[in-house]
Amino acid sequence: MPMPSFSKRPPWYQLLQVKLVLLSLLALLTAVGVTGWALLEHAERDTLSDREGLEIREARRDAAMVEGRVRSQIAALGVVGRDITAAMLAEPKQLEGLLRERPLLRSQFDNVFVAGLDGRVLVMHDERGFRPSSITVADRAYFRAAVAQAQAVVSEIIIGRINAEPLLVIVAPLIAQRRVIGVLGGSIRLRSHPMLAGLAGGGRPDARGKPGEGALVMLTDASGRIVAHPDARLLGLSLEAESRLTAPLEQWQAHGRVVQQAGLAVSGEIDLAAVAALPTANWLLWRLQPRTQVLAPLGAARLHALKTAATVAAALALATLLVLWILLKPLRQLGQRAERLFDPALAADAGWPEGGGEVGQLAEVLRRVVGEQRSLEVGNARVLRQLQSVMAAAPMGILLTRDRRLELVSPQACRLLGRPEAELLGQPAQVIYASSEDYARIGPMVGQAFGKRELFVGEVRFLRAGKEPFWGQLSGRPVDWDDASAGTIWILNDVSEMVVQRGQLEWAATHDLLTGLANRKALQLKLDDIVAAGPQAAPAAPAALLMLDLDRFKPINDQHGHAAGDAALRAVAQICEGCIREGDLLARLGGDEFAVLLERCSLEVASRVAEDIRKAVADLRIAWRGETLSLGISIGVAGLDAGIDDVAAWLAAADAACYEAKAQGRDTVRHARHPPLHLLLPAEGAAA
Repeated sequence: MPMPSFSKRPPWYQLLQVKLVLLSLLALLTAVGVTGWALLEHAERDTLSDREGLEIREARRDAAMVEGRVRSQIAALGVVGRDITAAMLAEPKQLEGLLRERPLLRSQFDNVFVAGLDGRVLVMHDERGFRPSSITVADRAYFRAAVAQAQAVVSEIIIGRINAEPLLVIVAPLIAQRRVIGVLGGSIRLRSHPMLAGLAGGGRPDARGKPGEGALVMLTDASGRIVAHPDARLLGLSLEAESRLTAPLEQWQAHGRVVQQAGLAVSGEIDLAAVAALPTANWLLWRLQPRTQVLAPLGAARLHALKTAATVAAALALATLLVLWILLKPLRQLGQRAERLFDPALAADAGWPEGGGEVGQLAEVLRRVVGEQRSLEVGNARVLRQLQSVMAAAPMGILLTRDRRLELVSPQACRLLGRPEAELLGQPAQVIYASSEDYARIGPMVGQAFGKRELFVGEVRFLRAGKEPFWGQLSGRPVDWDDASAGTIWILNDVSEMVVQRGQLEWAATHDLLTGLANRKALQLKLDDIVAAGPQAAPAAPAALLMLDLDRFKPINDQHGHAAGDAALRAVAQICEGCIREGDLLARLGGDEFAVLLERCSLEVASRVAEDIRKAVADLRIAWRGETLSLGISIGVAGLDAGIDDVAAWLAAADAACYEAKAQGRDTVRHARHPPLHLLLPAEGAAA
């Protein structure tokens, strides 16, 4: 079929490219918007840079203010400490009087105390006034440092022994005649003492956990614990407890944990942050200012610019939309016709837009495509009817699966499964199998066969409606070996009767029909497996073989008939099964001969089992047509040892022991002699 010609160029106003030029106006507005956005981004960077410098200066100022307070407290302790003499340490009342005269010192601390050189607190003042104390500070690091260094010490955060609250302690040594005679100290309760009073900023989180207005200012000591914080719950905790400090802490660590009194910028993605050192107390002061608060004015400006740009863009977009609406009318008509492309009620040549240009040419191409598609549909319908006829006439079930779901089911398959087609289509393929285990079992086998590009054939249990399982022979192959998505075609036949018959034949080949016990062939196969393991396996996995021969069995057959003999044999088989373990093998070798194979059983235990069987048979009484029949049994026992290297030798040893039991008066148990007897076979060519 010839394709439409594109040699004639349509008028310029019908070109789609010309129509798209109108969209360039929108692109221009976008460029203006991006430029404005870039300028605002630059302004944000400058604002953040300036504010970061301000935060460093504020951190340095705040650190200096707190540093001055600490020095003032140390100085106050030093002034009062100079008035304390060695004689006063022996008179707590004099110490108390001296401290009463120093209200300024007491006002700077929550607790003031004097301790001797042994660390015992001599006098103490807190909110309850002056009182004696039995507390000792000899084990405190700050006390030992002040005595050893003879200078004032600011402690790390400790837990108070009286109120169990986080404390800071400042101590100054008491010196007389150039030696330390004790310490004067003051403690500060972090939860009540205003360490951050007078500093700029706030930052206390609100009820929802969001930071408040202003900067968050906090102090940490040398060990990384929080000394001062707007949230009293964090006092004394590790600085990792303040989540906002995570990014600044990483920045500070990246700078090598530099401690600068002049301040250092450690800003993160969320906060502008600065840290400054307090050398006297060995503390760090942190200031965190949320970037959102710093950029709030610029955000308002950006929002205003966006609103203005949006208004202009909306007006231009409306104008562009009106123009495009007029220009693209043929394209809309083409879209409406395309929506009914496969509508059989609409003629193939009806509904297409008229006109030139790209839209007219596309309409002509689609008109021809629809005509060809209609022709293909007629052919496909004919092929589908033929396929349905083949499937309906096929004597086996045919199924098509794709993505492990049933997409096609023949009438014979529906009859085999006892379900209508509507109930099967679209269902997971697993629903037709007897169990999920059966379905999972064939998966690897199917994959292995298909991987070799071979047909899969196997027997699997399926499920009919009503939960009735049956055996089916399943064969299958991919629709396309190179395209797994094309699906798989399966052939299903009911082979339940064949499986049952085969199972019956297999059972009869290895079992005695009269007693239901294993026969000589089954025993031989089991003995072959055990002996094949080699003599070296005998010590780790011992085994024993019992040969059983009934006593006084022939008179029962002669006097009462073979039916009585058969009943006696069945009764003996039942008695013997009750004397052995579930995993042991009891076999009838023929006539009145039986054998028992005891695996993982020592010779001593085998002897006890043989004796149990002998006693059980001796006690057996068989009621037969008004008479009571009885019999005995002779048993030979042969263990598997290093002297036995084949099954014939093992059987011969057990047989010989059984014959010996017969010769010794019957109804007894005898063990094989060592070395075991071997059957002597005539040499090749010699007379038998």
